[in-house]
Amino acid sequence: MSQEPALLVGYGPIDADTARRLAAEAPGWDRVMYHPHSGLPMAVDRYRPSAELRRFLRARDERCRFPGCIRALRRQDVDHTVDRAKGGPTCDGNLAHFCRRHHTLKHASAWRVRQVGGGVLEWFSPTGRRYADKPPSVVQFVPSRGLARASAAPYEGGAPF
Repeated sequence: MSQEPALLVGYGPIDADTARRLAAEAPGWDRVMYHPHSGLPMAVDRYRPSAELRRFLRARDERCRFPGCIRALRRQDVDHTVDRAKGGPTCDGNLAHFCRRHHTLKHASAWRVRQVGGGVLEWFSPTGRRYADKPPSVVQFVPSRGLARASAAPYEGGAPF
């Protein structure tokens, strides 16, 4: 908004118009927070998740994270749980996939959500009911005692444990 010059890393100062144009055309940009006294970087954050973070979120979420929704990740939105404009970081503990319907519902209704750790989302309905949505797991681990029984007995259509 100001006409102050910007600092382009590896280049030096650039005028405000050039900085705005570069920022608008960049596929992503990092926000660097510096210590007010030492001038050393304290944290780096970005609005759009990195490719690595998007890959992690796809593996963790597998579907829309609204309780009961089973829509696959194809064409879903990655959304900040705490809005970026309100200081929410771009990290796995503040991002989740939502289909367009539930993304809109999250922002335009009385439904509220928070992340409680481990990828678990805690939803609160307009009536105050609480719903926990745990990330699905594609990998299933079988206790070794169940595996021994399963290999000893032939499969007869039921669960081996």
